[in-house]
Amino acid sequence: MQHFDLMQTVRTRYAANGIVKLSGLFDDDTLSALWQEIQDFTGVRSEDYAGVMDGSRKAYNSPGTVIRNRQFWHLLENDIINDTIKLLVGYEVKFLGLDSMTVHWSSHGLHRDSHVGMEPFTQGFSPADAPYTVTRALVHVNDPDAAPYEFQFHPASHNIELGEMNVHGVPLFDASQICASMLVEPGDCLIFDARLLHTGMPIVSPKCFVTMTYGLPNFYSYDHFFYSRYVRVDQGLTDMPPELVEILRVRNMYLEGSTDESLREEFLAPRAEDIGKFDPDLLSRDYVRDI
Repeated sequence: MQHFDLMQTVRTRYAANGIVKLSGLFDDDTLSALWQEIQDFTGVRSEDYAGVMDGSRKAYNSPGTVIRNRQFWHLLENDIINDTIKLLVGYEVKFLGLDSMTVHWSSHGLHRDSHVGMEPFTQGFSPADAPYTVTRALVHVNDPDAAPYEFQFHPASHNIELGEMNVHGVPLFDASQICASMLVEPGDCLIFDARLLHTGMPIVSPKCFVTMTYGLPNFYSYDHFFYSRYVRVDQGLTDMPPELVEILRVRNMYLEGSTDESLREEFLAPRAEDIGKFDPDLLSRDYVRDI
């Protein structure tokens, strides 16, 4: 009975605030090994941030890293992440084939991860036959002894129409008046509604996070997938390897229909004017740069 009550409390909190935190997803040895693997993979290391205060630092960004690289598939197979998302969103939730790996010291300003500046229905606020459930799982990876960083967000901003916004989805009012925050330790995982207004505060060590996107197989999830995969060609996202498709199917977490051409045409038709707006030669993937 206590376990049931706890699950209900977590679901209620997520529905109200749009975010929950899983603490200590990995033990220290596992976390250290994963951080070392990411440093070797990205080429960005803790020592690169020794001069962060005088502007000497590196950054890495790569949408689709987990999908394209087998050594990171275990993150998609993590039972704690998957079971929690199923509890919060629904047991038929699917991985939407979208992920990214980022190593940086700061963040974008206050923003949403849902489609902004597009058609109103993409925000999930207008009536529909199914609920908006596009959900992010953000895993913070660093040395176990690294300092935490502050994640700021606006509680319940996923549930309200915020009126006029700028092109980044930020409401045109003094949003600082309603901001909340939580500390995110290495090994923590944030699970939040893609419509939640959020940002991460700067830190002086690498802030590495892996983001994976989930949702129930309904209108909003397919719309989010087809937009990200075929309109945002600057992200360089690709189809999943067949082996990963089978792994997800065994777990009942594969988004069936994601390679269906007729379904793709159906969802892209309303976005005909947006196709071609993003330059595939300006890929926001697989780069390391000094900033």
